[in-house]
Amino acid sequence: MNEWSDFHRPAFRDWRWLETSWFGFFVPEVNMRGHLRAAFRTNQEVVFSMVNIYSRGGGVLDMDFFDSQMHVPLGLARYSNFSLQSGLSYRGHPAPDHYTVEYRSRCGRVALSLEYDALMPPAGLDITTLEGGEGGFAAFHRPSKQNAPTGHIDQTFKVVGELVLDGDRYDVNCVSNHDQSWSPRSEFNSMCGTFDNFHWGEEMTFSAQAVEQPFGSPRVTHAFLLMGNEVRKIRSADVSYERNGFETTRIRYDVVDETGEEHQISAEVLHTLTQDQGSNGITAMGYCIPENRGRKGMGETMWHWDIPEMQRIVREARKGDPDASIVDIFDDVRAR
Repeated sequence: MNEWSDFHRPAFRDWRWLETSWFGFFVPEVNMRGHLRAAFRTNQEVVFSMVNIYSRGGGVLDMDFFDSQMHVPLGLARYSNFSLQSGLSYRGHPAPDHYTVEYRSRCGRVALSLEYDALMPPAGLDITTLEGGEGGFAAFHRPSKQNAPTGHIDQTFKVVGELVLDGDRYDVNCVSNHDQSWSPRSEFNSMCGTFDNFHWGEEMTFSAQAVEQPFGSPRVTHAFLLMGNEVRKIRSADVSYERNGFETTRIRYDVVDETGEEHQISAEVLHTLTQDQGSNGITAMGYCIPENRGRKGMGETMWHWDIPEMQRIVREARKGDPDASIVDIFDDVRAR
C-alpha cells in the first residue's frame, strides 16, 4: 500500500479531524467549470460530498448543477478507493498517479466519468510554502494539544472523459488540479483567502494560495510552477486583485521561480459564481482566462471568507446606511 491509498488517521478522537479530496475539470468550449469534493470526518464516520458545475455567474440557482450532501456514511471507504451513497466514487490505480473519478446524481440529471493522469508527483507543503508562509491559508494548521499531523498537497492532472448533464453530452479534455488536505478543522471562523489555478495546456501550470488579513491586502503564502514535467518552487510572488465588492474581476501576479526566471501572469475573470460552501464559509468562484507571454490559458480563482464575519460587517454598515449595497460595503472595507 502506498501512502496515498488510505486516510491519515489520527490517534485521537478529535471531532474536528478532516481529510479532503478535491478534483476539478473544465469544458472550455462553454466556459464550464466543475468541482468534485469529498471531505471525510473519519472520527465521525461521515463524508461531506459536494459536486458543483457552473458556466455563468450568479448564485446557486444560476449553476448548471449543485449537489451538497453533508452526512453521507463513510462505511468501509479507503481514501483512494470509495463509492459513496451520494453517487461519487474515486478509484486510484494506483494513487497518486492515476484516478478514475465518477459521479451519478441520485436525481438522474448528471452522469460523469473522468480519467485523471498525473503530470507531476504530489507537491507537499515542503515544496509549496513560500518564505514566511507557514501559517497561511493553504496549510489549514490549527494549534492542537495532541500535536496532530497536518498537511496539504497539490497536483496537476491531464483529465479526459465525459459529462452528461440533462441529456446534453460534453467531452472533457483538459488540464486541472487536485488537492488533498488533512488536519483538525472546525466548522467556523473560515480564514479569508484565495486559491488560484491557471493552466496553459500541459506546458505550464501556476497554482497559488493567498491569505488576506485584512481583506484587500493579499499575501501569497503557497505556490508552485509546473513547466512541462518540471516542478519549480517559487522564490517570490506578489498578487493584486481588482474587485467589484468581494468578486474578483482581474488578477495580476509577478513571480520569480527557484531558477530565477520571472513570470508576469494576468487573468481576466469571465464570470463569478457565489455559493455557501458549508462550514460557515462563502466561496466566490471565478472562471478565468489567464495570460502569460501572450499565450492564453484557462483557470479559476476561488475566494473564501467567513459568513458570520461578513454578515457582521454588512450589519454594522447598514446601521449608518440601511440601503447600502453589498458591493459598496465591501468596496469600502477594501479601500480602508
